[in-house]
Amino acid sequence: MLVKIISLLCVLLLMLSFDVSRWTRISRMERVVYGLLLLPILYLGFLYVTGKPWLNLDDVISFIFAQPAKFIVKSIDPSS
Repeated sequence: MLVKIISLLCVLLLMLSFDVSRWTRISRMERVVYGLLLLPILYLGFLYVTGKPWLNLDDVISFIFAQPAKFIVKSIDPSS
């Protein structure tokens, strides 16, 4: 678990170190968007470190798009 924490912190620190020079030049809205993009990264990083069987992004995407995708496939299926 310690190795996972260290690797996650290294990735986050590298990402933030590249963006720190741009941070003063971006607008408030861009900062909000950047923060919102960090939320899934932090959530998935937490899941990676702890190994919890919580919802992953592909579970959420499947929940949202499964029924519309089935409807589209059913509507263009020539056998029905």
